[in-house]
Amino acid sequence: MKYIRYISIAIAIQILSCGQVKHDPHQDDLQASEHYKKNSLQTKSSAIPLNTPHVTDTTILVDYISKFENHKDYHLPLSLTSNYTDELWEQLHKASTGIVHKGDLETIYEMPDSIINVHFSTTGIDRLLLINSQQDVFDTIYRNKYKFYDASIESYYVASYEIKEAQDDPIIAISTNKDLTGLLNKSPETITKDSTEMNYKSLISKTYNTIFSESTLIHNKDTISVVSSGSYPKSTYSVFLIQNGMIKDSLTTEYLAIEDMKPIPLATDKELTYIYSGFQPDTDWYWNGLLAIDIKNWKLKTFTKNRINR
Repeated sequence: MKYIRYISIAIAIQILSCGQVKHDPHQDDLQASEHYKKNSLQTKSSAIPLNTPHVTDTTILVDYISKFENHKDYHLPLSLTSNYTDELWEQLHKASTGIVHKGDLETIYEMPDSIINVHFSTTGIDRLLLINSQQDVFDTIYRNKYKFYDASIESYYVASYEIKEAQDDPIIAISTNKDLTGLLNKSPETITKDSTEMNYKSLISKTYNTIFSESTLIHNKDTISVVSSGSYPKSTYSVFLIQNGMIKDSLTTEYLAIEDMKPIPLATDKELTYIYSGFQPDTDWYWNGLLAIDIKNWKLKTFTKNRINR
């Protein structure tokens, strides 16, 4: 299982607490200045306040939750809500509150809640529902700490959790910032094939010389396939939607290839929903994303930062 590498940044410094002191005519200005400095990240061009208000988010986050290779915690990757810069990355690293694990190849730092909650997409992840490969809820877990995982190849920010019993199958996590009653509807199971077993290889290879995967499912009387393909040496990749042997839609990008797809239980009568393991060919970039099949209009749909609006 390959997990999303969110190169994420955030900002700043923890909120101070104040005691009672005698009033000084100039103290109000001084306290305001000190509060601003301690609650913002100072950069060469600007100072970004720590307590920027959040916009209410009712979208549902869906992602894989996995275990650190050399540490007991499970973790959920976080995505940044603001733009990345090298300067912010460096400032965020300096804001960590200590090392919680140091191995031969990686170091894990603890991060303050006040920083992560403002600058990362964290709505609903304090409490997660865990979904097994049959799309059934088997546990509810609660967030422990925010952390920064720093390794030689990859670095990313995560929310950490404890799971009582180790799981062999990939675990899908769903956020609980919205009442999910009536929303947990299973999507059809998929069979993912490699390039040697594909049904539609000849159809796609008329345009693309490399086929990465084919994920096929049955819905009502339709045989539906999602085929990931690309062309070398050009950096052009497409994901095709095929209904009963006919191409209905495609998504074309400069980076997206799909390794496999798994169903998630957020289907509607109009959309079938899936989580995919994506990668950019010839790079070390891997991530998890969400894909829906619009069965009314026969279109493919992706979701920003793994959040579905239901």
